[in-house]
Amino acid sequence: MDFDGRPGGRAAQPVCYGTDLGDLGDADDEAVLGFSNFATSTADRRHAVAAPGDCMETTYLLPGFFALVAGMSFSAPVVTGVTALCVCVGRCGTNSPARNLRTIVDDARRASEKRPRYGLFGDPLRPIPGRYYGHLVTADRY
Repeated sequence: MDFDGRPGGRAAQPVCYGTDLGDLGDADDEAVLGFSNFATSTADRRHAVAAPGDCMETTYLLPGFFALVAGMSFSAPVVTGVTALCVCVGRCGTNSPARNLRTIVDDARRASEKRPRYGLFGDPLRPIPGRYYGHLVTADRY
């Protein structure tokens, strides 16, 4: 988990409330959420990417209010937004979902390889036996 939005594992404690510290550690940039999905089969590993899903700021029920919340339902919009950016700049096409997925996965891998500190505990550079989360998705190429 990332407590401060920056790489490097330097935050002393979470900056948000209600953080689920997961089951694999509790230091900044070193844990995955206990409810995180992961791939186990080789076929699933080919299309897996990781995305943030904890301490996400979002609008709240009352106008003008924001809340920090957690859930995989926040990860999906992150990947969707990255994909939309990829299509918008022409790197991804509008009629090839499989190719677009491959582009997103490959770009996430390249970003992690280029900047080894970018990523998370559990990605392919810092694996957890039996769990594959994929490389952390990135939007900086679009």
